[in-house]
Amino acid sequence: MAAVVPATIGESLYWSYASMAMAFASGRHREATYQQTDFIVRNKTYYGLLRGRLKLGSLFKDEREKIWSAGCCVYCGAVDRLSLDHLIPRLQGGEDAADNLVTACRTCNSSKGSQDVLEWFASQGEFPTLVVLRRYLKLAIRCCVRRDVGGVRLEDARALNPPLPFALALVPHHFPEPDLLVFRFDPDDETGPGDESSADEESNWDA
Repeated sequence: MAAVVPATIGESLYWSYASMAMAFASGRHREATYQQTDFIVRNKTYYGLLRGRLKLGSLFKDEREKIWSAGCCVYCGAVDRLSLDHLIPRLQGGEDAADNLVTACRTCNSSKGSQDVLEWFASQGEFPTLVVLRRYLKLAIRCCVRRDVGGVRLEDARALNPPLPFALALVPHHFPEPDLLVFRFDPDDETGPGDESSADEESNWDA
């Protein structure tokens, strides 16, 4: 199915979110490439959100995930020297609230610093884990709904005052193939943090 070329802030965020839904859906078949059913999930999610027929999921599942994985860093899976990190940095306008806090090891926290998480992952040549990206996109979409800027064209986004607190230009529209994705890090997984893409729970996508 043809990819969408977003023209507005809302279209950009919804297309990324729908592409993430496609990525989660791929966990059902565990093939190395996306299947027709995955593309159907992406299109239904995108147009459902865009036309108001589908509601964005609450942060409940993300909070449950945060509790489940509280014993490891959400960025690398380390289990030692843990701290809290603002997913969207406060210096960039991120909220000092529980929804914006994740568990991170001090190494990742220090490396990320005040960078946007998408900027930080990009600087390392990595794609974010899907659970991190899911929370990030929900926070970004919620921000845009509150400010009623979803209809602003992408080329006009930089003129917004105050500026958006997230890295709109780095919001991903193209996702790696399923066999290259990391869904989440499991502190109890003895095979290491690179084998999470087959997690059964994460294949049951909800918006």
